[in-house]
This record gives sequence, C-alpha cells and structure tokens, in this order.
Amino acid sequence: MTATVIDSPLAVRFMLQNGQTWTAELEGLPNPRLARDLAIGLAENAHPHGGIGARNTANFYAISLRQMVISLAASGFGGSASDLTRAVLMQYWLTVVRPRGPDPPAAQGIRHRHWGAAP
Repeated sequence: MTATVIDSPLAVRFMLQNGQTWTAELEGLPNPRLARDLAIGLAENAHPHGGIGARNTANFYAISLRQMVISLAASGFGGSASDLTRAVLMQYWLTVVRPRGPDPPAAQGIRHRHWGAAP
C-alpha cells in the first residue's frame, strides 16, 4: 500500500493492495499546519514503510489524526508538529486517552519496581 498527501483539499490518498484507492479527508480542521504535518506522517506510515497495510487501519489512524488536531486546537495549541512539546503531548494523552482495563502484567511489574507499589 502506498499513500500520497493531497494539498487542496487536504487529504491522504491510499492505494490499497487490491488496486482500489481510499482517501482520508482532512480539510477543514481547526489547525491546518498541524493537520498537514500529521498527514505527511500518516502517508509515510503506509506499508511497506510503516504499519498501515489495510483500509481499516488507515481509517482508524485518520480518525485519530482528526481527533488529535481538534482536541489540541480546543486546548489552545496553534502550532505545527515541530512545535509539539512533551508537556503538550502529555496533556493531550492524559485528557483524551481512556484506560482500556487493567495494566498488562509487564506494565504492572514496571510500576511495582519504580514506584514501590506492592505486587
């Protein structure tokens, strides 16, 4: 699968392995600079260079990209991807990522070793 960024209107067009195309529409997001930077990253993650090898995966990543741009803009972030700091990313992750259940055993071991929690 390959992918190409389209600048106007902003989108990423994926060439699927079956020869069909699928386009992730990204126009109209509140921070066009960040949206374009992330669109480039999305395209670069198409197989064989990255982990996107199926339409469902591309769609999931495109939805995540849109949600990230909208959420960061709502919190006042107006920069490009290179302006994202650790603090901004942590604030984003801590406010939008929901726990999906108990920590896997490996993560529990890390927490116990580093923070002294009882196993």
